[in-house]
Amino acid sequence: MEEEIDLREYIKVLIKRKGLIITIFLISVIVAGIINYMVLLPIYNSSVTFRIAKTNGVPLLGKSDVENKIKSDYVLQEVIDKLKLNLKTAELSDFIKIDSVADSGYVMLSTEYTSPEKTRDIALSVVNHFIEINQPYFQKKIKLLEEEKQSVEKQIALEKEKFDEVEKLRLDIIKSEDFSLTEKQIQINLLLNYYTQIRESYHQLINKYYILENQILNSNDFEIINYPSISQVPVKPNKKLNLAISGVLGLFLGVFIAFFAEFWQGGKH
Repeated sequence: MEEEIDLREYIKVLIKRKGLIITIFLISVIVAGIINYMVLLPIYNSSVTFRIAKTNGVPLLGKSDVENKIKSDYVLQEVIDKLKLNLKTAELSDFIKIDSVADSGYVMLSTEYTSPEKTRDIALSVVNHFIEINQPYFQKKIKLLEEEKQSVEKQIALEKEKFDEVEKLRLDIIKSEDFSLTEKQIQINLLLNYYTQIRESYHQLINKYYILENQILNSNDFEIINYPSISQVPVKPNKKLNLAISGVLGLFLGVFIAFFAEFWQGGKH
């Protein structure tokens, strides 16, 4: 019975102070609406996916290296200067998020900004500048592989010439009348040993050539896979959610103040 009386008292307080509760609720919603629609700027999102250069199937840079280089002051300042952004490098860095897709070497970079066009431009400019400063490193590695492959090709050609020389000497020994049969056999055996050495060297060079060729074939340059687009719908602020939260908080605050006011006035009596 005592609990029923307490519950009725609570309901009476709510009914008695309903004006106060509704007023605080409306003030909370109105203030939240003003902040959402008139104060907070809309934030747009744009993303770009690109591939990290690979040599022999291995990405040139790891995720941490990519993030450090993308968010370096040099790259960010280049973007700020190019797009004439009124930002510092640390501020622009906060607008950039980087995700790598497992260990495949693919990276998704997303940006947020107050203008849909600028958001797209920031994402594309950051990636382009990142590629621009790292591409020479990839090209240098590929050039070294190509040069080594050409060197091996020349060595293979020399070994082939040695094969021809050995075969010519063998035929000359067989046709020669200056050597006895025993001497011819000794000379041919010496040539055979030399031929075996050449053949081993030749096969080693051939294997090395194919390894280098595979390393080059399994190498890929930097490449943008999905270009960023202009988003027409802002991702922030979530106005409906903010209004709902403000309404709920305003309602709780109104109820709290209603009971506090009732307690205060009851204490005075």
